[in-house]
Amino acid sequence: MAGVHGAEFEGIVGMVNLISVIETGKDLRGKEWSEISAVAAQLDRLILIPIVNPDGRIRVPLRMEEYRGTDHTVAEYLNTGGKPDGTITGWPQVKEFIPFDFTSGNFPGGYPNDAGINIQHDDFFGKRQPETQALFNLTERERPDLILNMHTGATYMIIHRPFIEPALNPALEQLFRCVQTGLALHGLQNTNDPKIEGDPGRAPLSVFNLDGALNLHCGALSVVVESPCHGYSMKNSNGDAAMHTPEMLLDAQLICHQEAMKFLVETGGRSGWTPGRKP
Repeated sequence: MAGVHGAEFEGIVGMVNLISVIETGKDLRGKEWSEISAVAAQLDRLILIPIVNPDGRIRVPLRMEEYRGTDHTVAEYLNTGGKPDGTITGWPQVKEFIPFDFTSGNFPGGYPNDAGINIQHDDFFGKRQPETQALFNLTERERPDLILNMHTGATYMIIHRPFIEPALNPALEQLFRCVQTGLALHGLQNTNDPKIEGDPGRAPLSVFNLDGALNLHCGALSVVVESPCHGYSMKNSNGDAAMHTPEMLLDAQLICHQEAMKFLVETGGRSGWTPGRKP
């Protein structure tokens, strides 16, 4: 799923292109992805949600931003919102404003829905938002093994370590190695060394959020995948701008989906990750 935050475009673009690959064998550039076609055919079921938060997406009526080097001001304003003078709210400060006060005169950005709620940090055990409830209903019915929650906001694409039941940690680490190694081998990480980039110790630790709630709700391994942004670059370990072209960003999205699907096929899903346990 993508578009939990409406101004984070990369995951949306990646998923729309994944749909094209599954339907035609090619992404929307015309590039073939034979491995994706082959591995997708081996999965029992694949559910794609390009935009979880349509309220936030329509509030940011852009298809693509101008690239601004390491200046993230515009992208952050569109995503987390800000004041009329252009002052950005920023992350993680945006998490202070739930629900967002639409009478304040400030721009809400693409984070919240029209009720002012950041779906990634909803009231999961109380009054859930319609978008969250729809995800709960869907995952209760489908019982997925794996959920990829595609976001934007990293120097290089990386899977975060979610707040999940401990029994799933070995599967999480194997997924991390598969995806991050695939990205490294295609030159889409800080180094091309799969041992370095595939080390699960690199995974940033998440607080309890939507992914932890989905795990506790249906048993799925649900992870945030953070992508770089097309509108600006962060700095790499050398202090240089880690620029990613739109082509590289799309490749990273599709490689992530490809390697995650291969991981599912090779490991057998939840029943194979936790022998003797029922999800």
